[in-house]
Amino acid sequence: MQARPSHAPRQTLPKLMGGAASVSSRGGANVSFGECVLQIYNHTQTPEEERSWNRSAGVHNRSAGVPGDGPFKYNFRNWTPKAVRKDELFSVVQTCPPPCSLAAHCDWIVGSRYEHWGRLPSFTVWGDPYTVPGTIFVNTDELETFSESLLRCIPRRHGVVLITGDNDKTTPLQTDARYPRVLRSSTWVNWLKDERILHIYVEHLDAAVASSKVSPIPTGMNQRDAGGMSLASAPRKVRIQSLPLRAVEIGRQRGGQQFRERQFVRDLCNSTRWPWCDVGVTTNEGFSAVVQKYPFLLCVHGGGIDPNPKVFSAILSGAIPIMRDFPGATMYDGWPVVRVSNWTDINTSMLAQWRKLHAPAFEDEWLRNQTLERLTMRHWWSKIHPPPGPRRHQSI
Repeated sequence: MQARPSHAPRQTLPKLMGGAASVSSRGGANVSFGECVLQIYNHTQTPEEERSWNRSAGVHNRSAGVPGDGPFKYNFRNWTPKAVRKDELFSVVQTCPPPCSLAAHCDWIVGSRYEHWGRLPSFTVWGDPYTVPGTIFVNTDELETFSESLLRCIPRRHGVVLITGDNDKTTPLQTDARYPRVLRSSTWVNWLKDERILHIYVEHLDAAVASSKVSPIPTGMNQRDAGGMSLASAPRKVRIQSLPLRAVEIGRQRGGQQFRERQFVRDLCNSTRWPWCDVGVTTNEGFSAVVQKYPFLLCVHGGGIDPNPKVFSAILSGAIPIMRDFPGATMYDGWPVVRVSNWTDINTSMLAQWRKLHAPAFEDEWLRNQTLERLTMRHWWSKIHPPPGPRRHQSI
């Protein structure tokens, strides 16, 4: 663990209402929050714990971030959350050196795709191990490990908001055909019951959850693939009804079961069944210029289940996204977005109805600005922080 800067004194945890800010350690003794975190950092996995992980039914231990070949330690790195920038586009994707995107605004960040790429040590955590966090961003691969370790250190009367994402794996069921399941069913159920967890924001939410403490969040933009698109470059008024009544499909075709839907839509677009559809070929930099010629962009998911960054890219460019519905798509309620149960539901008559319905969101400048605001980090961060519920503001 990196040493704390010499000018930064160790913070003392305030006391719990009616007792010390203590939690149960692995041995059952009550310890402070900071001591609990340090115990986990210094803990060496025992053979019995390793066997316990390997017995986890339906969970592939390596993909869950749980090592099956010996001890693991968290590597804490000092971190101060960053302020949300003006006109910052929303994203959970950390293709930039982490922490970045949504994670950069959280108190703790547990894991990143840079670990999976071999550019960072496994079990890297950014945050202050002596200060109880309010917002915790957990890479989907690390959910089970986090639950069995660091989450145990959160005091019983402190409320935290969990955010999970930066991964194509879906939650809680994991439906991406390329990967095994990440999270135990029992862990998810326990989270929903855990009073310390005020809310869970989930990228690629793959199941309807009968709990008010779970909300879907979009993948948002991937800056690596943005091709220069930004709020500043987005047209503020789009004459979408003057465009030919057509849709365009632009997507990288890849092999395997996970990407069969893309090929299915591509085949439809190339067939006589969809005479209103064109297949576009372009680079990231030319993407927006092609999309702006059409009132609709077909947004077929790739990895995961949320068809982003294509949905955000369509709206920025001035086109209406069409996607296949999924449980987390309720986050697009009220947006100028078309959700269909099946791709074969689309026809010329429906395209005309959808364009008439959603045209004001593009042709009226005030409504257009309101729509673009929904693509910002400011919009989504205002939902996440301050988190819902009065317990967030209780002293601990």
